[in-house]
Amino acid sequence: NMASRNFNREIRKKLLDFIHVEGDSEAHEFNSRPMDAERQFGSILDEDEGVEPTVYISELEDDAGSVDEFMDDNIIDDEPEPDFAHQLLLFYLLFNIPVRAMNYLLRLLVSNGCQVPATLHLLKKPLSKFKTQVETMGTGQFAYVGIFENIKYCVDRMMLPSSLFDSTEIKLNLKLNCDGLPLFKSSKITLWPILVQFEHIRQPFPVASFCGLGLPPLLDYLEQLTNELSILQTTGIQYKDHKFKVEKISFICDTPARSFIQGTKGHAGYSSCCWCRTTGEYIHGRVVFPSFCELRTNEDYATMNENNQTIRSPLLSVVPFTTAFPPDFMHMVCLGIMKKLMKLYTSGVKGLRAACRLSLEQVKRINSEISYLRCYVPREFSRKPRLLHDLKHYKASEFRNYLLYWGPVLLQKELQAPYYEHFLLLHFATYVYSSPKLRHLFPAARACIQRFLFDIRRLFHESLYTVNFHGLFHLPDFVEMHGSLLEMSAFPFENFLGLLKRRIRASRHIFSQSVNQLRNVRAIYADAELNNIYFSPESPNNCAILPDGRIVVVSNVTASGHVDGTVLELTRHLYQFDNSRFSSSLLGIGYYRRTRVRVYESIPANKAICIPRQQEFLVLPFVP
Repeated sequence: NMASRNFNREIRKKLLDFIHVEGDSEAHEFNSRPMDAERQFGSILDEDEGVEPTVYISELEDDAGSVDEFMDDNIIDDEPEPDFAHQLLLFYLLFNIPVRAMNYLLRLLVSNGCQVPATLHLLKKPLSKFKTQVETMGTGQFAYVGIFENIKYCVDRMMLPSSLFDSTEIKLNLKLNCDGLPLFKSSKITLWPILVQFEHIRQPFPVASFCGLGLPPLLDYLEQLTNELSILQTTGIQYKDHKFKVEKISFICDTPARSFIQGTKGHAGYSSCCWCRTTGEYIHGRVVFPSFCELRTNEDYATMNENNQTIRSPLLSVVPFTTAFPPDFMHMVCLGIMKKLMKLYTSGVKGLRAACRLSLEQVKRINSEISYLRCYVPREFSRKPRLLHDLKHYKASEFRNYLLYWGPVLLQKELQAPYYEHFLLLHFATYVYSSPKLRHLFPAARACIQRFLFDIRRLFHESLYTVNFHGLFHLPDFVEMHGSLLEMSAFPFENFLGLLKRRIRASRHIFSQSVNQLRNVRAIYADAELNNIYFSPESPNNCAILPDGRIVVVSNVTASGHVDGTVLELTRHLYQFDNSRFSSSLLGIGYYRRTRVRVYESIPANKAICIPRQQEFLVLPFVP
């Protein structure tokens, strides 16, 4: 019925808000209701009694499995309508309800005449088809789900684009992530999951997981992954009249995880750059890389002749090391470079006090401007900008937003001109590299990166050329190779891990919990609809960009999602630098005013931040 369908849509909206891909490990501030509910229910019971130790972990018996498998097969509709039991399961998964509380709720519903399973075990009881074998490895346990298992999962739920199935052989591009996840502050137990992301799907999927003390044994940890990748690259795997093969593989990892799975020196080593043969120098208590040297080669990696290798990685047989490990935008640029710059602007860093440091009065003015900007943050942003006093608590997504959107506005009148222009070099380059539609500006972005790095020695000190800043030397080559920074970012993976960590309770059988919750999180992601852009006639969600590039202030949104509104025209730039060679208008950023031109029932192609400024609007278009 209609009420049930509306409930289903509302649940999907809450799912979208809950798992918005932004790479943080804590609850989102912008939409906090789901997490508030999760904390409320999660505090009822500290122990998940539904997890039992077993040699095999059943996909549907011991965890929630696939949400879609609980749908009524007799319903034929464009939008399948789940039954009440399915909605209850979705409720359990979304809010991480303790087992005892969920069993009590089910008994209460049954006693009041509801046709639902009497226990959580029965609610999750559809016939199990898959089991994950658990094996002892090093100081912990290891379970391997597999890439092909996730391919079947996506095919069965029609998550891949239908155009791929026009051919009998389907070629996929994979992005893999490996990272260590400390589970508890009071324990050294660490989870090392391997995640995969397919080219046409934003959300990642679990491939394997190790849980134990310290690092997993590298050779054993990667053995099954390497074997499966080799099969997918050569012969492929048949499923439902289609052969699935892997064409391109890349690993998106932070620096410590990348050096671990590559079998190379850590970031503190003098020859630790995995892309070139530069030798580091010890300056002001840190190893820095002020120069750029000849590139490493796949041939030397394969023969163990590179001076940064410590052990032969199993991955050498399936991927080229020089191209398959791009710099990670999230850790290198956002948490590395941008965080360091903001510290230099506000408080300085150890051993380095720059002339660009802001005074208390300047910080106060910036905080006042931040308070004003918070009123005009669209709903797609999971976090509104916080005051500079909270800088040490900023998340990666906040540094990204500061780099792409807020920084050019907030620092324009407060930062000294040479330092502001230096910041704009990084802003302009990352904004261009974040949008494939601005590919014609890639040469300009490369020039900005080169000048940004060159000016560090003049404006700050060469001790700033740490591994993150050195990685900028290589960033343009990888962006041109992979298409955009979106393809080189760990944000989706980190968001998955953050959601996973919040769902693991401090109880017995931690590894069983972790594997079960990996699938629970996968089920939540599979039931959510991502990438929806919301428009309304009200600020701050009333600025649309049309396919022809015109910017419109929305006055009406039709039932079909089309918009009516007034066209804006550019009046002046937000900034210009390098003798007007680069300006914000090249990116669509600037001050606009209303015209008398109106559009009706236009299809919006993108959205923009629209900030009123007297008789004008400061417009900053979204990047992916």
